[in-house]
Formats: sequence, C-alpha cells, structure tokens
Amino acid sequence: VFLFSILVSSMTIKVASGASPVIIKRMFGGFLLLLSIYYLFIKKDGRPAPMNLFVSLLFLTVSAVCDGLFAVCGPMLVIYFLARCEERYEYLANLTTSFLLLGGYNTCFRIYTGILQPEHVPFILCGAASVITGGLLAKKFADKLNAAVLTKAIYIMIFISGISNLL
Repeated sequence: VFLFSILVSSMTIKVASGASPVIIKRMFGGFLLLLSIYYLFIKKDGRPAPMNLFVSLLFLTVSAVCDGLFAVCGPMLVIYFLARCEERYEYLANLTTSFLLLGGYNTCFRIYTGILQPEHVPFILCGAASVITGGLLAKKFADKLNAAVLTKAIYIMIFISGISNLL
C-alpha cells in the first residue's frame, strides 16, 4: 500500500502543483459527496464488498491521487481497509500506520518541492499528533462500538467533509 501510494501521489503532486487550490478543494468536496452518497444510499449494507486485485489497485490509485491533489488519502483508505481487514484492531492498525507513513512522506515531498514552507511544520505536527491520538482512542473504544453504526458514522463524516470542502 505504502510503496504504490507514494509513487502515484508523488506524480500527482508534481502534476497538480500549479493548479488552483479552490478548484481542487471543490473537486475534492464533490468526490467525497459522491462517495458518501453511494455508500449511504445506494449500497444497502453499507459495507464495502471484498476487493479483488483490480478493485484494490483502483481504490489505492484513487486514494493516492486524492492524497496528491487534496493531501487527503483517508476516505478511500478507510473503505479499502474496511473491505480488506477482518478484525477491528487489524483495521485500526493498518489505517493509522498508513495515515502516518503516507502523510509523513507526502508532507516531506511537498516541503521538498516548495509547496509547503517551514512555517507550516507546526500545523503538520499537530495533525500528526491528532492522527496518533485518534488511533489510540479508537483502539480504546473499538470493542465497545457497533460495527454497523461505526461504518455508517464513517460515511456520514465523509459526507460532512464533502459539504465543508464545497463551501
């Protein structure tokens, strides 16, 4: 996941570095809305279907492109790992580790290419601390949460994120 994602996101970052941030943000918002609407209203069970190699590569590619364009790989990785992981702790470990590794690499690549400046680093470190804290909290509450409710909550948060990016 990591090696494939850094290759695709690096290429996307280079290609998109001159694009308008407003247009990219709105594209991202629209993408999140479509994704959440599909899983909330069209796909009735709310859980992603098992993924074959082609679908897995498609989800990882879209995730890496989203990371390159929007600096957010989360929604597609959440769905990818929901489909691939059988156990909650396996899901949480894969997701949190992927967020940290991909976020760390892509942040360094954006600094290297001049997209991010040194004054952005404190905000980036706060984001990294939030990912770690979120992972620890999720581990603490994972056994207490209903999987169906948690899955629906994930898609609702993706929907809200889509709306906020459009506005």
